[in-house]
Amino acid sequence: MTLTPLYSTTFILFDLKGISRFLLLVWLIFCFSLTSKAQTYSSVEDVPNPKELGTGYVTDPAGLLPQPEIDSLNYLLTELNRKTGVETAVVLVQDFREDEDAFQFATDLFRHWGIGKYKSDNGLLLFIASNRRQYRFVTGYGLEGLLPDATLKAIGERILVPSFQKEHYGEGVMNTIRTITSYLQQPENQKELNQLLAQYELKSTTNTTALFIFLGFVIAYGLAAWQVSTFKKPLASPSTPNRYLEVAGLVAFALVGFGILLLVIFFFAGTFNGLLLHFSEALPHLMYVLTSFALFFNHLSVLSNLRQRYKDDYNFLEAEQHFYQRVWWQSLIWPLTAVYLVIEKIRYQKSTSRFTPPLDTVGNPMNRLNRDDHSEAARHLSGGQLQEEKMNSQVYDIWEGSDGEVKVLPNPSDTYDRHLNCPACGFRTMSEPINIPIVKAMVQSQGKAKRVRLCRHCKHEEFIEQVVTPMRTKSDSSSSSSSSSASSSSSSSSSSSWGGGNTGGGGAGGSW
Repeated sequence: MTLTPLYSTTFILFDLKGISRFLLLVWLIFCFSLTSKAQTYSSVEDVPNPKELGTGYVTDPAGLLPQPEIDSLNYLLTELNRKTGVETAVVLVQDFREDEDAFQFATDLFRHWGIGKYKSDNGLLLFIASNRRQYRFVTGYGLEGLLPDATLKAIGERILVPSFQKEHYGEGVMNTIRTITSYLQQPENQKELNQLLAQYELKSTTNTTALFIFLGFVIAYGLAAWQVSTFKKPLASPSTPNRYLEVAGLVAFALVGFGILLLVIFFFAGTFNGLLLHFSEALPHLMYVLTSFALFFNHLSVLSNLRQRYKDDYNFLEAEQHFYQRVWWQSLIWPLTAVYLVIEKIRYQKSTSRFTPPLDTVGNPMNRLNRDDHSEAARHLSGGQLQEEKMNSQVYDIWEGSDGEVKVLPNPSDTYDRHLNCPACGFRTMSEPINIPIVKAMVQSQGKAKRVRLCRHCKHEEFIEQVVTPMRTKSDSSSSSSSSSASSSSSSSSSSSWGGGNTGGGGAGGSW
């Protein structure tokens, strides 16, 4: 509640007399108490989830931001997600339960919502408590390296705090999101690559054959890259980030930069002889390494796009084999590209028995339901089986007979060995060991945590051991915590459309 309406109501109160003044006073106290209570959250479950409400990435029950600023902030967060893949939530409240600090409440909220993509854990939460004049960044596992605690601490102190001290909350939050977006988009490897090229040792021998080998690699790489691009274009999805394609782009950028460097050297050398004098031995080797990596990551980008397009394993393996039947000659020149060719060929041969039709009760071969063409086929799977597929521990083939008989057959998936069967529900949905804090580590005392496995389906918890967490230092007492991750309760539940990410408590915070 702002002061201006309170003062206005106070003046009206003094103008009234008798029973009117009494009734207005009672009404004012009642409304004020309701407002205060509504803005103090005793549990993270009570904080409005913007995904459930369909309001984007921002929740502001405290009313600190006007609607136009919320709309602008949602646009910035949408662009941050589109450009970097980082899923971000901004929460502004007045206060929360007294017996908990901002770090723990924000971390619990992050895990409860499941901010970020499942397994990628690329979520980011900016939590603001206006009555306590505190803020807190929380990062998922996947962002801890890209957004270190020290970086977030600096952003908070230099951008958030000055604006918040002036009560310009919208300005501070939006400038913070713009800064984080720019920071994540920096071409971090470009400077190191240029330094590597500048420090490359020049040779002093002339070898004309090396020049022809170099030109041969340029032509062969051009043909190979063109052939791979014919597969990538129909599969490209502008809304889905492809990290392999980004790496391939960086290597291609290095190739272009190297070509420009050669032209510059040739310009100053004056003749091809001078160019060969410096680069005759280095040219083929450097070109071979760069083109090998460029094509390797181009191949991975095609496989990634194929996997996104074909959710059904049979369709994916068929499309993958078609791709390698076309580009097999590239593995003869660049053996690095043959790594996945061999791996996937073995997998394809092993899957032959998997796709052999079983017989129904009357001895007739059954038909396998194509999961890409029959999206409703998932209705034959239970909730636990769907969770197994989501965790990539098992994948199911659904077979249907002519008389309506259905068989659901499980197959071990890529991360089968990383998960265990839940003793409660029986599904292979137990997580890898995680730490759940029991006693929070302080500056002068160690903390305690229990190490457990958690079933992502029925939430059964299996205790492993109790561990000690190290003391927090003064430098990070208001920033990062050393406590390990707990599971994101029901972060991937159907009631929320956040991605199901998790956090280990990384991030930073402060006050203003």
